Amino acid sequence: MSARSSRPLIPRFSPRSAASACPCGCARCPSCRSATTVARESGAAAERAAPTAYSETVAVRYSDTDAQGHLYFANYMVYADEVGGHYMEALGLSAMNPQQAPCFIFTVNINCDFVGECVAGDRVRVSVGYTRLGNASAEMAFYLASEATGEALASGSLTQVFVDKQTRRAGGMPPGYREAIIARQPELAD
Repeated sequence: MSARSSRPLIPRFSPRSAASACPCGCARCPSCRSATTVARESGAAAERAAPTAYSETVAVRYSDTDAQGHLYFANYMVYADEVGGHYMEALGLSAMNPQQAPCFIFTVNINCDFVGECVAGDRVRVSVGYTRLGNASAEMAFYLASEATGEALASGSLTQVFVDKQTRRAGGMPPGYREAIIARQPELAD
């Protein structure tokens, strides 16, 4: 039976459907109740904290999925990183072309909470925005949701360090970039 049939092989957990689904299908046993509660609470928290500074829609390709038929876990972060790079480009930093960029940008930490499932053919809305600006680093949050239903799929953050190309050490945020971020996200002004 395909993932698109009326009765999927893999139960879909989401804030909206978690109350009616569980790993074994009973929705009554303690492990199922706790799993659905975690999914519901994680999805609700992710939705409240969703960044709104920049977003794009990504189509899930078959090659992005795993043997279980859903989006391979690491690709949630790939989508977030790609859209984050496009946001940086929109802010005037040549992040997608390291030879043109005034510095390197190293991702030194990434975390992701998975709260929903998507399959090949789904369209995913990826939203990103900065949540913290330091002298040589910044934190960018991301949120992925089903474009069709609005169902939360994943949320998380990544920490970027702006690195001097010659020394390969933290070198500070490029001139004008902080100002471009604050112009788009005034809540980050000191």
